[in-house]
Amino acid sequence: MKIYKLLFQTYIFRVDEYIFSRYFQQIISPHEKTKGELVVLHPTPQLWTDVLNHRTQILFQMDISLVLHHLDLKPGSVVIESGTGSGSLTTSLIRAVAPFGHVHTFEFNLDRVNKAKADFTLNGLNDIVTVRHRDVCGTGFPFFPEGVDAVFLDLPSPWVVVDDCHRNLRPQGRFCSFSPCIEQVQRVCVRLAELGYEDIMTIEVLTKGLEVHQSRIKPLDLEKAYQDLPGIFKGITRSSAQPRPPNSTETKESKDQNEDASVLEPEIKRRKIDEQNDAAVPAKSDAIVPRAKLHKIQIPDPFLITKPSGVMRGHTGYLTFSRKPSNCVVGQHDVTGSVSESVPPPADEDENDDVKEEN
Repeated sequence: MKIYKLLFQTYIFRVDEYIFSRYFQQIISPHEKTKGELVVLHPTPQLWTDVLNHRTQILFQMDISLVLHHLDLKPGSVVIESGTGSGSLTTSLIRAVAPFGHVHTFEFNLDRVNKAKADFTLNGLNDIVTVRHRDVCGTGFPFFPEGVDAVFLDLPSPWVVVDDCHRNLRPQGRFCSFSPCIEQVQRVCVRLAELGYEDIMTIEVLTKGLEVHQSRIKPLDLEKAYQDLPGIFKGITRSSAQPRPPNSTETKESKDQNEDASVLEPEIKRRKIDEQNDAAVPAKSDAIVPRAKLHKIQIPDPFLITKPSGVMRGHTGYLTFSRKPSNCVVGQHDVTGSVSESVPPPADEDENDDVKEEN
């Protein structure tokens, strides 16, 4: 039996009732006391990120969406990633470049390589992704003669492989590095600037939610407020509101008081006229509603209030983005213009490369 808690109720479904169901099929619980419904959804990178086994710290959708946007990925793009980790970002990269592109992902931990390959096989993604066991910080990336469109790094020392990224990126190729420490970011940015990279920027993504809660506010009593109006004008006389001769001296406080009185005097007159009109209306007449008989404003009680949260989610890391200059070709090592030979790496360069094993 498998139990789902939805909308504060408990629905019970047998696994064999929906494990071979069609996608988007509606399934109804057969139990009388816990009747409920569920819909079988097609797996997506977002759902996979929520349910995968965390073998390492992973990127979540708020970071992944920003990475996909700034890498400018589209169907047919070729991407290099290091390291693979739990495969959260890799799955989103695969969806972005499918069905014609390819993702080359590298991981130095052999156990994580095997588990990532098993996950991609389970999801039917083997044709779009290649997983390699390789210590990129120690040996660098292999050379891709055709070049790649984007590179993503999640490494402890990303600056040591910036030159390899530069060698493999196509002109105007996109670069991204995820680092938890600002010192890592600084060293990466320095090397990118030395290579002439454009649009270098670092972004820190933080989540700030909204707090929603019910609140109660006492309704406004306009009748009482109207009765208290005379107290507002206490101490203000007609003589104090008269303008003073030009030669007379007055302090700033008295000048302000006179200005206030001149502003409030029309309101005093209007109030007296209203009181006279109210007194002239018969008691049982509904033709005119006296100001002193105003009804209270009815405010829904309770009602919802929302405000920004005072606490933001903790820091995860910095995302550094940049773009390769258009005058640099694939295989160019540095700004001096030296170019690698356009040949694949020798077969023994990556002895632990076990991406496509024959069953």
